[in-house]
Amino acid sequence: MRQILILLISIVLLGACSSEERIINPQEQNSKILLSVKESPEVKIVTLPDMNIINNNIIPESIFQSLNYPITSIKEFNGNLYLSAQLDHKLIILNASSFEKVALIDFGDDNAEVGNLAFPNSTDCYLAHPNKNYISIIDITVFRAVRKVNVGQNPTSLAVMGNQIVVTNSQDNTISFVDTRSRASEATLTTSPNPYFSFVTKDGTYAGVISIGHGKIDANDKSPAMLTFYNINNRSESEKLEIGEGLISANDILPVGVAITNSEWIYIATQTSLFRADARSRNDMKYIIKKNLTGIINDDGNSRIILSSESQDKNEIYLASNKTGVIQKAIKIPFKIQTMIVWR
Repeated sequence: MRQILILLISIVLLGACSSEERIINPQEQNSKILLSVKESPEVKIVTLPDMNIINNNIIPESIFQSLNYPITSIKEFNGNLYLSAQLDHKLIILNASSFEKVALIDFGDDNAEVGNLAFPNSTDCYLAHPNKNYISIIDITVFRAVRKVNVGQNPTSLAVMGNQIVVTNSQDNTISFVDTRSRASEATLTTSPNPYFSFVTKDGTYAGVISIGHGKIDANDKSPAMLTFYNINNRSESEKLEIGEGLISANDILPVGVAITNSEWIYIATQTSLFRADARSRNDMKYIIKKNLTGIINDDGNSRIILSSESQDKNEIYLASNKTGVIQKAIKIPFKIQTMIVWR
């Protein structure tokens, strides 16, 4: 159960091309992604589309030897990299240029898993603990956890806009609005079952929450996977969309990640398919392609989304248009991806 939850929380979180799809091979310059793998705690730098590994593991050996599980979240902020070693209960902070150790914060004494992160300002990092009912505030001027903020049970993702942080609490089916001025949860709203992923629209007005629904990772009767929009200003529910279309029932959909583009397209990766919705109108849920996906990130600099996929016989990365979702290139890879970010 815990391994399934980790896959879903990652986000940052691989399958064969269908015979109907036409893979085109655009001429493009190599770009880079930073990724962690499922088989070990390694974090690699690779180039796309040629899949050249230019750094096999950026984690310093002294830290790497203390890890047993994959890195589940990677964020870059103000010249530093933040790596969540979720089941090792550690937050690793490295210089983003040299990859030298800046700090290592250990939450092992509290048995607190280290999950998703958000940076609302230049001094604070908010950190979710997926097996607790609180999040931590880390003072990143001294790299020390300074406060716990009570939220709902099993917080999985954080979406930040201004002084508001939206926290998805997967176990009790709620979201918490944390105000960074009071450093406290100021409001709680009920969601569809099992909210796991979140994002903020580009105009900063709405938070989107992806709920898995029942019957996918639990023994309850199935319920639909949902995308729900919440007005951040008045902390209220707005539109709600089922993640499905036509004969593809939202009851059978298991979301594994979400990405929003600068042109306000929302792409939702699931274990069986890719969907797209419009963040401007907050409607128009569309089925795009059938794929066994495990993760998704947006790469606006190259006008694409990057999808990870795995099946029994192969692992792949798909490069797709971030305007249409149409796959432009499929790349076989020699490992399974846990999470990834665009790199410079």
